[in-house]
Amino acid sequence: MTYSIGAPLQDILDQYLVQGSSNLIKEKLIGAPDWFKGLLIDGVIGGAGTVLTFIPILLIFFLVFGFSDAFHTMCCSSSNSSQRDKLMEMDNI
Repeated sequence: MTYSIGAPLQDILDQYLVQGSSNLIKEKLIGAPDWFKGLLIDGVIGGAGTVLTFIPILLIFFLVFGFSDAFHTMCCSSSNSSQRDKLMEMDNI
């Protein structure tokens, strides 16, 4: 579920943010040395872009995990309270 929802968002971010930034930097650095263009485009933008495009997948994962954990905690707390009530009744006997 996380990847089926997050993968299209990841592709959109990669296309517009990473590749768009790379193309913009290529246009601005026409006369710069190749090693400097490679450092900025492949290193900085490519590395940071990979991390940024992974953020939607992480957010979806933690949101789903948080909701499931919240509902599980509510189920366990209600069962614990019923068990506690039974034990209290046994003490009163």
